[in-house]
Amino acid sequence: MASGGARVEPTAISRAPRFGPRLSSALPYPYLTGGAGPQNGSTLSGGLVVASFDGRALDPNGTYVVLIREAGKDVAKASVNFGRLR
Repeated sequence: MASGGARVEPTAISRAPRFGPRLSSALPYPYLTGGAGPQNGSTLSGGLVVASFDGRALDPNGTYVVLIREAGKDVAKASVNFGRLR
């Protein structure tokens, strides 16, 4: 969401399990993962979500609020100032 309140929707969303995908083949997984899975029967939780945006729709000096929603509820929120990232 831009500072003026306009929503900027992602063009694509990719998801990956925390400890990498379950692969039945011997092909290596090309992305970094969180390491070995939990030991002693611990519950698996977490993961990685990558949202892609059309850069032409973003102001390179703008401030945006990143809002993560799940089941209609806001679960995480952060402010990103692109002007300060340089």
